[in-house]
Amino acid sequence: ATTCTRDLPYTIAIGSSNLGEGTRRMTNGLSSYINYSLYSDSGYTSLWGDGTVLGLTVSDTGIGSIQSHPIYGRIPAGQAPVPAGNYSDLTVPVTVSY
Repeated sequence: ATTCTRDLPYTIAIGSSNLGEGTRRMTNGLSSYINYSLYSDSGYTSLWGDGTVLGLTVSDTGIGSIQSHPIYGRIPAGQAPVPAGNYSDLTVPVTVSY
């Protein structure tokens, strides 16, 4: 959620700490990775990223109170099998520019 001054335009960019060939990846902390994507819509059509290969930034205008910006994640099918375990992208940097 963001809280910005009324009528102030801003953008939200989302980066990744485990990039591989321009794709977000979660790791098990060893050598296994699972690709994933983040979207700004529940239909998974608008990639949300940092304005480069990860996808577009999201723009909005402040209303002077809290505004929510849901993030939708998807792990694509058909990836090479990986060992069972816990996978995460330990740091997903979010930058709000105004």
